[in-house]
Amino acid sequence: MPWISGAGGGGGSVKTALVNGNGGGDITTASASFVDLPGMATTIAAVAGDVLAVSFYCTFSINAAPPVSGFFRPMATTSGTVMRQSSVNITGNAAPTLYALTVLYAVVAGDISGGSVAVKMQFAAGSATLTVANSTTTIAPQLSVVNLLH
Repeated sequence: MPWISGAGGGGGSVKTALVNGNGGGDITTASASFVDLPGMATTIAAVAGDVLAVSFYCTFSINAAPPVSGFFRPMATTSGTVMRQSSVNITGNAAPTLYALTVLYAVVAGDISGGSVAVKMQFAAGSATLTVANSTTTIAPQLSVVNLLH
């Protein structure tokens, strides 16, 4: 018996998409505007009305004396809809910091292309350089998308 019911993508098993960083080297940006986080994009089958649980995890650092800020956001790429924008503020030690974000997002028709929703992560630096650790496959960012109603 499922714990979630609804008129989503036709029932059946929960669909999941997962992307892990490749461990090919840290990823940095000094851009104050949002830019794509390389390798952190995926697609998942969905219809209008489905609910996506979008989760992102990483270790990051900012190369400036605190207090400083950085920003992360997941985006539905077909519609350009920002699912949520989240800021990270470092007020003490600027050492590497863990970051996790989970967003519940209701799919609308404009998000869908070919029966799927494309999701990507973006990041921006506040006033310095923001670095996402990607030095090994175990110290790398991770993006997962779960369609809770499919």
